[in-house]
Amino acid sequence: MNAYKPMNSFVLQSGKLAKGRGFALVITLSLMVLLTMLLVGLLSLSTVALRTAGQGSAMAVARSNARVAMIIALGQLQKAAGPDQRVTAPADFAGDTGGLRLAVGKPPRNDKSINSIANGLSSLKPGTRYWLGVWNTATASAPATQIYTKTPSATGVQWLISGNELDATPPQTYTPSSPVAALTANGSVDDKTTAVVLVGTTAVGAPSATTIDNYVSAPLVGISIPNPLGGQTRGRYGWWIGDEGVKARINRTAQAPPSQAATYQTLANQRAGWEVVPQLSAYPTPADSSRHAMLQRVVTLPEAQLLDTSLVPSAGTPVALFHTSTADSFGVLADTLQGGLRLDLTAFLEKGFPTSVTTVKSPFTNAPKAGGNIIPKFTDNDQKITSNLKGPKWDVLRAFYNQSKTVASTGKLSVKAASTVNNTDITIAPVIPDLRLLMGVKMIMLDASNYRLNPCGKDRHLAGQPVFNHP
Repeated sequence: MNAYKPMNSFVLQSGKLAKGRGFALVITLSLMVLLTMLLVGLLSLSTVALRTAGQGSAMAVARSNARVAMIIALGQLQKAAGPDQRVTAPADFAGDTGGLRLAVGKPPRNDKSINSIANGLSSLKPGTRYWLGVWNTATASAPATQIYTKTPSATGVQWLISGNELDATPPQTYTPSSPVAALTANGSVDDKTTAVVLVGTTAVGAPSATTIDNYVSAPLVGISIPNPLGGQTRGRYGWWIGDEGVKARINRTAQAPPSQAATYQTLANQRAGWEVVPQLSAYPTPADSSRHAMLQRVVTLPEAQLLDTSLVPSAGTPVALFHTSTADSFGVLADTLQGGLRLDLTAFLEKGFPTSVTTVKSPFTNAPKAGGNIIPKFTDNDQKITSNLKGPKWDVLRAFYNQSKTVASTGKLSVKAASTVNNTDITIAPVIPDLRLLMGVKMIMLDASNYRLNPCGKDRHLAGQPVFNHP
């Protein structure tokens, strides 16, 4: 009896020990699984964080490159187009025979002036039609006087496109005929490391045979950062400057109501007739006073879509408004011949001309003055120019201006005797020439439903003594 007690006790103790060891194993395995899952989660989280940080860094670099491109573009615009004697126009300015639009790949017919001086125009590629060019209009040493003996010849200064800022002097690297930025039929570039599409589907519609010509592409310029192992390209930038001056205002409203009687002031064009453009018949007109008044609230071009849903540039839209319309086109009255601002001739006609040029404080060669010729008297080297011309004079021009006010106020023409023998006032001649100008439109059929309208004019005049007569 006593022999079995220790064994029973041993068996009970052994069972308790086995049960305790199995529980510890389960706990250990559970903790290991938990730690493994925690490590996998932390690893995934760190991977996502690293990827997000990498994307954020890439986005920051891309934005910095874009900011650099914008600064370079503004600098090139100021440098090339800043002087008052410069003019701008898109590459589409190059024309074909008969004034037709230049086809892609075809040499322009107006690439030289009448003096056989090249103006820098070239053939076009898909994506380069709307590159902006800058021309210098004052190439002569004395442009204010030579315009009377020589035909002005504009010379190309720069195509405002990325890559040309690397060239200090012409010839430039990129012109509209350069194949580097040419587009394929699907609206993309062949090599995305050398060119980029800046105006594409979102702005002018899906690529097609009619819309691909409205796309704009630009060469890419690499940005390298020096390091001990050699330069490393950290990004690329591309920029393009469009010409807002050749676009029509889409938010211009008529100042006079349709019911107001026509006057000399209201005869001038006050608004653009966008409603006559195909599929834009819903454009607000002065007859729709409520919607027409809302045009003044349009600040950007996309806002115009709130007034007319047909303005949305989608596939099949016949009009690419991106290149033809604008909401913020402004002009500067710059003198492209001599620089500075143009003179306000209205003020001179109203208040009279000064007796000498010094009182005008004008740097112009032929500033208006009392008794002075509109076409000046001068000589250019050994060539005499208008040396014996006695008129017309600025005073005669002002006499016409004042005579028109007299007729407008009294309804009749005032006639008086000449005050002096050498009278410079406006006079009535015995014979008044008959001048007739016939304006018309020549219609050229393009296909069964499309025509091209060419404006034309024809004048007929009879020789006779001029209207104003002076020595």
